[in-house]
Formats: sequence, C-alpha cells, structure tokens
Amino acid sequence: MIMNHRIIDITKYDSKDKSEVFVTLNEDDYQNPVSTLKRIRNNPDSFVKNETIIRVSQSQYKKFLEYLDRTNEFFLKDFGSIANAKFLLAFSFGENPEVNSQIAQLIFDTVKPSSLCGLYMQWEIALEFEKRIKGYNSFSVIPIKLNPGQKYMTTLDVANKFKNLSQVSKNDSVFVVGQSWHGLSYIAVCKEINIKVIGGRFINAFATNDEQDWVRNAFAWILKESTKNKNISL
Repeated sequence: MIMNHRIIDITKYDSKDKSEVFVTLNEDDYQNPVSTLKRIRNNPDSFVKNETIIRVSQSQYKKFLEYLDRTNEFFLKDFGSIANAKFLLAFSFGENPEVNSQIAQLIFDTVKPSSLCGLYMQWEIALEFEKRIKGYNSFSVIPIKLNPGQKYMTTLDVANKFKNLSQVSKNDSVFVVGQSWHGLSYIAVCKEINIKVIGGRFINAFATNDEQDWVRNAFAWILKESTKNKNISL
C-alpha cells in the first residue's frame, strides 16, 4: 500500500489541477538521482510499483517532463576563482543547519580574511559561519535577513537584498556559494538582475529532515523547480 512507501507529494503546489500522476522509484533509482532523472526522461512510463512514490498533478507532470527534456545537467560543479571576485554571495538551502552548516564550512575553507569587500550570506548560513570565525576580526559578514513579519525569502528576494545591501554594480565580480542543485536557479536569477557571477563553490547534499519538503532529496527539488510558474534552466 502507498502508506508503506516514501512519498514525495507536490500536488499541494498546484491548486488548479486535481488530476494525479504517480511515478514510483526503487531504492537504486532513489540513490542515483541523475541517472534516474535521465531514464525518466527517456522512458517515463517504466517507473511503476516500487518503493518511493512521487505524486504530481497532470499539469505538474507535463512541466516535469518538459524540464527533463531541456536540462542536461541537474547540478553545478565548482568553477572560477574567488581571487577574481569583489563580493561573495551565499544562498541557504532549507531552514535547518543540515546543509547550511556545510555551506558555512565551505566558505570558511575558501575565503581568506580581508580578501573581499564583504561576505553576504543568508542568515541561516551566517549563524553557522559566525561560530567558525570567533577570534577573527578581519571577516566582514553581512547577513541577509528576513524583513519583520516575513516568513520566507525566494531566491530573487535574496539576490535583490544583496544588491541593495552591497550596492554592487553590474561590472563587479561576485563569487557564489551554496547547494549545487540549487545553483542552476540562483545563478540564473543573478544573471537576470545583472549580478556578474564569475565563479562558485557548491555542496552536493540535501536536507533530509528539513521543514521545507522540497529540499529533502533530489527528486523533490527537481519536481518543485520544474513545476514553478517560471521555469529556470541554464
């Protein structure tokens, strides 16, 4: 029965379409998301009666398959050099420290004190980063925080807040740090609002116990990304 399986259910994000599609994955499929996503693209009808249930509306499923058709790479790999950057911008992934602490550690391992005009990072990462820099006075950390009463920031919200806080110009070089599957989205958003990204470093991990269900695994993430009103791919 379905109740005995892991369920990834994104129908709640589509209030207009009440029809449903079930995509099912076995354990090997679940543990190897890139190859599985490519196999779904090539033969979407072959995934039936296994351990993991993906529940989507008909319209979401259509968008999901369209996304797979136009996407060759599902996550980013490290590129560029932070030595050429003026600013660092870090995007959080989920609400809890599971991945954000890894992003904070990656920043700590990457950045030298006083090497940049400022380290701009979402507050979830800033909290974790500040635990690592006690005794260092040369880091300039600027948290990107929620507004009073605000419960959630979109990727575009974060990028726009960075622009307002940093006064970055379109010619200033920015180095990004974050989760690798999320990277496709935030680099596309930066490009859209004229933030010049010249490199990045990334963590390939998911927040399996996070309150935000779309950051818990690769399939939940791709389903949410592919079925947004505005699809983003590079």
